[in-house]
Amino acid sequence: RMKITNNINLGNLKFGVPKKFEVEITNDSSNMLTVTKLQPSCSACTSARMKQSILSPGQVGIVELTFTPGSTGINKKQVVIHYTENGHSASGVIKFTAQVNG
Repeated sequence: RMKITNNINLGNLKFGVPKKFEVEITNDSSNMLTVTKLQPSCSACTSARMKQSILSPGQVGIVELTFTPGSTGINKKQVVIHYTENGHSASGVIKFTAQVNG
């Protein structure tokens, strides 16, 4: 299992100006966990990466995100984290919102 910090509010952002932030994920199981893919819902406006993709039981990993708003108003985005644990595939989701002004 993976524990994810979720429903992140980035507050007020300016259109076209990148916002970098980090999200903690925790291996909440007794098995090794391997992150196999980070899949943003908007690949044009969001990038995601991890320095370490293999997490031991109880270990915390950091997902580094950069969101560059491409539209004004309320932006709701997500990044799906695909991973394997004990030979089984699973996924978790990071969700974030921002109010984007022109």
